[in-house]
Amino acid sequence: MGLGYPMKVLVTGGTSGLGLAMASALATAGATVALTGRSGRRASSAAAELPGAVGIEMDVRDESSVARAVDQAWSRLGASTCW
Repeated sequence: MGLGYPMKVLVTGGTSGLGLAMASALATAGATVALTGRSGRRASSAAAELPGAVGIEMDVRDESSVARAVDQAWSRLGASTCW
């Protein structure tokens, strides 16, 4: 099942659990996903398993980390349509 329109999504906590399940479902449905996690290596590894996804290091407890991750997602995917 497709989404019906192009969607670019930033998923926090996307390296495991609910975040990874959400990122996987969205990518399978056709969304372009920026998957984030505290470990950039784990985020990149998880993203490599999903079609068109990118992994980005981000710690939601650190405002500067969030700002960097949003900038990276924007530069790699363009404007996000869903956060």
